Amino acid sequence: MRWRNDMADKKHNVYKNLALISQLGINVMVPTFLCLFIGIWIGKFIGTWVVIPLLFLGMAAGMRNCYLMAKKASGASAASKPGSNPETGRDVNDRHNKKDH
Repeated sequence: MRWRNDMADKKHNVYKNLALISQLGINVMVPTFLCLFIGIWIGKFIGTWVVIPLLFLGMAAGMRNCYLMAKKASGASAASKPGSNPETGRDVNDRHNKKDH
């Protein structure tokens, strides 16, 4: 019976990782295309030079979203490890915390 639980855990991890990868892709595409379309729309009235800065702004926003999501996901995985504090994700025996500095 134990092997069934192991297989279920592995299958759950696969689906969880696929969902995370899909979310990362969506987090990059949505701000990028949104800023691109806004740049094209504004560019019709002002000029085409607005598209490029807004495109880079959208890509930067997408990368920021990915960074925050990856940071949150890695914190959640660190918090699930034994010996770690579930609130902070840090090791219980970690001596370098914010109080020391």
